[in-house]
Amino acid sequence: MKTMEVPRIKLKKFFFPLVAGRESAKLITQELIKKLSVSESKEAVLDFEDIVFVSRSFADEILDSIEMLRKKRIKVEIRNADFSVRKMLDLVKSQRRKILKN
Repeated sequence: MKTMEVPRIKLKKFFFPLVAGRESAKLITQELIKKLSVSESKEAVLDFEDIVFVSRSFADEILDSIEMLRKKRIKVEIRNADFSVRKMLDLVKSQRRKILKN
């Protein structure tokens, strides 16, 4: 039976306090898709509570996943990201925009 609860992935359950690598992002994406498949929700949450660092490769891969889900009309919200995590995600986003412009 499907639920309407918004799926939430707490990264600290998988990684603590650092998240690195594309494989880590793929694992999180698989977990997110699994939770979405048992939910009728069109939203999901990635909770970065207690995560103090994400690598550039993780950020790039997780942003790819968020974009893929957005194209399927699923909104993924990032919560509890500290300054350094948010900074890395923003840096990768801005570099991706520059690449797309060229």
